[in-house]
Amino acid sequence: MNKNAKVKLGIIIFLFLVGIFCAYFVLAGDEEILDPIWEGVGIETKIDIENRTISYKSNNMTVDFKERNDSIGEATLKSHKTYKEVLKITTGKNKTVIWYEFSDFKEIQKDAFQDVQFIDMREQIENKTYTEQFENIEEMNKSFVLIPNPNYLKPINKTYKLVYKNRDDWLDYNSKDIPKENIIIGVQTDLFWGEFLDVQLNILGNKLDRHALVLGTNSGFVTTAPTDDPAAFGETMDDTAKVTKAISPATAVKITEIGWWCDTATEESNFEVGLYAANGAVVPGEAGTLLYSDTTNAKGIDTGWKSVSVDWVISPNTVYWLGVQVDDTATITNTNFAVITSSIDGINAQTSLPNPFGGGSFTNNRMYGFYAVWEAAPPTDETPPTYSNNQTNNTIVGQSTLFSLLVNDETALHPNGAYIFSTNNTGIWINESAVLFSATPSWANVTKVLNSTSGLIIGYRWYLNDTVGNINNTEIFILTTTSADTCTCAGLNENWEIDLSDYCVITDNCDLGTGNITFINTGTITFNATITSCQIGDLPADQRGYLGNLALIKQGGSC
Repeated sequence: MNKNAKVKLGIIIFLFLVGIFCAYFVLAGDEEILDPIWEGVGIETKIDIENRTISYKSNNMTVDFKERNDSIGEATLKSHKTYKEVLKITTGKNKTVIWYEFSDFKEIQKDAFQDVQFIDMREQIENKTYTEQFENIEEMNKSFVLIPNPNYLKPINKTYKLVYKNRDDWLDYNSKDIPKENIIIGVQTDLFWGEFLDVQLNILGNKLDRHALVLGTNSGFVTTAPTDDPAAFGETMDDTAKVTKAISPATAVKITEIGWWCDTATEESNFEVGLYAANGAVVPGEAGTLLYSDTTNAKGIDTGWKSVSVDWVISPNTVYWLGVQVDDTATITNTNFAVITSSIDGINAQTSLPNPFGGGSFTNNRMYGFYAVWEAAPPTDETPPTYSNNQTNNTIVGQSTLFSLLVNDETALHPNGAYIFSTNNTGIWINESAVLFSATPSWANVTKVLNSTSGLIIGYRWYLNDTVGNINNTEIFILTTTSADTCTCAGLNENWEIDLSDYCVITDNCDLGTGNITFINTGTITFNATITSCQIGDLPADQRGYLGNLALIKQGGSC
């Protein structure tokens, strides 16, 4: 090959390598600019780091950890019921916004969390350059209050820390101190009113997308009462009745507390709280009928959250209006509102919550700092009772026998749960009367006198139900009756039935007089004493009896 040919070949090889590297970086770049909110239902995403692989299954929100092809643990998102759920969390510092349950905690999971990214999910934000110039909020043009959010779907900087759950407490995460066992690990960050985030975790280099939507709130339906200052717009609260729109969660059945934010320290006065149906006649869907109210509650003279404990039954997934009325104070008492997609209304010069509300100055895109703590219905119990430790204390014919069974239930056996004992001890199956449980767990006990026939197979079973009616029944247990102490002389003029399966060795003299000796079952018998009886029966086929050196058998006796 001449020099020119070598040069040409070198150029071709160089261009070929450049093409490979360009293709590599193009592909790598494509991977990095994926839409941050793609949902990926049913998609598995994998990444290999030092022979470690994770598979993220969107439908069940579980991350499967593998080393080569061997599963070494799982992490399941537990903070959200579904990957599309928006979790509402009261605002404040160090709020736990997302948590995973790790099963079989191993070395691979200790370093699994590499970083956390927060995506801004607010499509609109408050136009502060416009709203801050107005002292009187009613002078604002409502159409100028909200503007498109320039950071929508973009990452935002937030400080955070990883925590793990120890009973009811969240403790700082330190992988070196965490045991290798099932554990719940979460992310804590500061959360402000109206903040709407997609919390994305980086696990072993793989960003888990759109599986932790979180909304910071100080108002509406909440699971825990807010504690921090909403730090929002102020609006006159005294001598008015105000309402704010809220939708009850899908599992809510009760309100246990209702409260509002008092933004100014003013003179003592009373306030009233209430709940309205969304059947207003002035504005369709606005506050109408007053469903509940709690009157004459002392406001105090300080700023802060003012709350009242209530017990109000509500329907799930239903529009309600939370109402608050504050008596007049010499100094203006303010509450807070936020620019959030919702609705508010207010009526001036009110000494109580009107019924019906009747409409006042209806406004969209705002929400007052009114909250309602809600409770869900107890989980539906569909699990039947369980049982264990089946036992009896006797098998001897004609004797009183205790049948026992330990019964348990994941919810409760009492006060309405019961058991029924059934047996064919008499030759036919008979059910006993139902007996109520008095505790959880509880022993089911029944005493019966066994059939007088030795060697009889007796069947028995239990029928069980817990306090809400879930039923279960045991398999058929069996016992075989035996004779009572067949190795002991029956006594003068009594018949003596010896059970060969007792393998008796008779060393005490016995005079049965007119009584007879018979043998049942299989085994052996050894006589080494003086035995007197009317008749001695034959041994069952292929069974054996033995006579010791001191044995003397007298048949005929007193017949």
